[in-house]
Amino acid sequence: MSMFRSLHTVLDEMRECCKTSNYSYLMSLIEEAQHMSNKMESKLDKRGHKKWKGKNKIRRLKTRIRELESAQLKHINDVERREYNDTVA
Repeated sequence: MSMFRSLHTVLDEMRECCKTSNYSYLMSLIEEAQHMSNKMESKLDKRGHKKWKGKNKIRRLKTRIRELESAQLKHINDVERREYNDTVA
């Protein structure tokens, strides 16, 4: 067995066990698949935690952008109102 086996390879060997009705090594394949999936799951959890922090930062930045855009629109409206008042007066 290679040290760098994929989960797909292990699952293929499980299928082969069922085809040939040779279940002598099926338990070790199940344990190997469980071990591989646990490792993948833990890596996803770690990455997901970092990604979640990034999503919070993105959410805060988007909120700040909306605040700045509304302030900019308010400023533009004030300037237009002053210009209008100057032309009318």
